[in-house]
Amino acid sequence: MQGAPLLTAKQYLYTYSDVQWKEFTVEWVRALGHPYVLVTRVAGAGDRGADVAA
Repeated sequence: MQGAPLLTAKQYLYTYSDVQWKEFTVEWVRALGHPYVLVTRVAGAGDRGADVAA
């Protein structure tokens, strides 16, 4: 019996919802460390289209 084909990392990213993508981006930038010492997720009216500020 053969299972479903595995997704590549790039294909897996396409399955993310908008919220998951923003959370992933924040986690990834924080993992980069210096020079990104303060990373925040921006949301709501007046954010000028920004999702993450670093």
